[in-house]
Amino acid sequence: MIFLDTGFLFAYVSENDEDHARVNEVLEAHRGRRLSDFLLTTNHVVAETITLVSKRGHRDPGVRHDLAVKVGRQLHAGVFGDVHHASAEEELEASTRRGRWARTSHIASPPGPARDRSRGLIVWIQEPDSGGRMRPH
Repeated sequence: MIFLDTGFLFAYVSENDEDHARVNEVLEAHRGRRLSDFLLTTNHVVAETITLVSKRGHRDPGVRHDLAVKVGRQLHAGVFGDVHHASAEEELEASTRRGRWARTSHIASPPGPARDRSRGLIVWIQEPDSGGRMRPH
């Protein structure tokens, strides 16, 4: 499984994002495949993405709203893969691990996976660049 984070999803929606073209290249490379077979995100990423798009997705507030609604519907419909709904126990576990792991990277050829063997999920780990931003490969 490959984990999709908010940065990837926002770059897909926002044509002004510097990673917009790269995200489209990555998705194009997987055209014809069932994304739910290998892409995963969480309900928290869905909520964060909708909020970010509604605040910064476009200069025009009406367009921002429409983009936020569109991406929310796409995410909930599974267009970008499965959405895992985190349980209260998982949220607690994630909050205690937060300081030990680097932030998750954008999709695409990451340096290596960390496997959560109890759930069979893979979360790609990558250190941020010198500016603190996660970069796609």
